[in-house]
Amino acid sequence: MGGWPLARPGWGELADALAGGVRRRLVLLAPCGLGLGIGLYFALPSEPPLAAGLILAGLSGLLAALLHRRPRAVCFAVLLLAVALGFLAAELRTRMVAAPLLDRERRGTVTGTVQTVDLLPHGVRVILGDLTMEGLAPEATPAAVRLRLIGSDAVPAAGDRIRVRATLAPVAGPAYPGGFDFRRQLFFQGIGGTGFAMGKAERLEAADTTPSRLTRLQDGIAARVRAQIPGDEGAIAVAFLTGERAGISDAANQAMRDSGLSHLLSISGIHISLVAILLLGGVRLGLALVEPVALRRPIKKWAAGIALLGIVVYTILVGASVPTVRSSVMTGVVLLAVMADRVAISMRLVALAATAVLLAAPEALPGPSFQMSFGAVIALIAAYEALRPHLSRWHSGGGPPRRVLLYLAGIVLTTVVATAATTPFAVYHFQRFAPLAVAANLMAIPLTSILIMPAVLLA
Repeated sequence: MGGWPLARPGWGELADALAGGVRRRLVLLAPCGLGLGIGLYFALPSEPPLAAGLILAGLSGLLAALLHRRPRAVCFAVLLLAVALGFLAAELRTRMVAAPLLDRERRGTVTGTVQTVDLLPHGVRVILGDLTMEGLAPEATPAAVRLRLIGSDAVPAAGDRIRVRATLAPVAGPAYPGGFDFRRQLFFQGIGGTGFAMGKAERLEAADTTPSRLTRLQDGIAARVRAQIPGDEGAIAVAFLTGERAGISDAANQAMRDSGLSHLLSISGIHISLVAILLLGGVRLGLALVEPVALRRPIKKWAAGIALLGIVVYTILVGASVPTVRSSVMTGVVLLAVMADRVAISMRLVALAATAVLLAAPEALPGPSFQMSFGAVIALIAAYEALRPHLSRWHSGGGPPRRVLLYLAGIVLTTVVATAATTPFAVYHFQRFAPLAVAANLMAIPLTSILIMPAVLLA
């Protein structure tokens, strides 16, 4: 009993230290709370009632409000609120996209509107929406299905309404316990079944809606590139311009995976950053040539604004995947900081991007794309924040030769840090380790940054 008075101050100091640390890093911990709530939701064995998420969020918010005058407790209450909001966001997102799923294999005539078209090395893959299927009641018909057309004389365009006899089956689950869940991925894309055509597709009509105009633009760019650059080279260029990777052969994809370069095919930070840099530098250079404008107007801010608009357009063009959205949000905040004369590259920027992605697409959390992209960015920012004083001193103390060496050293450091950060996720999700990844990236990233990506965009 005599030890309690001595123990109490220690526990109080520990609680104060923890509360102070949480309070200082609340912005950084918010996406962690959201992620914990989302993870708890996806770990449940069955779908909870919507009231569960609403009650949890309401009680957590009420607790935070009641404790707002107690700094030690309110921080943990806010974190609990973030967990509840993550749980609720995942629950609401699931209900928003919920649609019927096929329960068994079915054969019959399928009629639907083409939403997307993927040109594969051997055939065409389409996603059909607005479906009707022979022998299936409307209330049991999926919102969309993914169908492979083989031997079609004419490739359907997005927006076309087609009819085809096909075999459809439920989406397969993970190939092994704990493996990637394709069923969950396609569920959140609104796809309730997959299959293949048993005959030629008949085009019934060509629709012209706003979504299909975007897809038609993507298809037009892809067709023009493939006409000029055949083979895998053209397919990779198409991936850089439209985000469509289906045309890349299995051999090329395997080679990219074996060498640790498959991340270059996914539109993410390097691509968004290069678009922003090209627009920012090009527009600023053009305005600088007009002397009255250059002397009297904030051309740097104007160029940043145009670059911001450019990355938004590019993000829409290539598809809003998790790496693309994350990179666009982060690059957009940096450009806004340029316009406001502030520095914005920090962990807070990463936390803001993660929060936005988790609230908009909670299903991204269990996927390798979210984990690898944010893991790499967090590791890079942590490394460069630690080295910033030394880099600034070395950069300011030398001439062009030293700056070139620093640039090359930066490429090496970036590659090593990013590879070390993403390797655990790659091993877990893909059971694959690329021992030559560092060497391959040291050669591929400079070529992609300096030559390939700018040439593709300018062309």
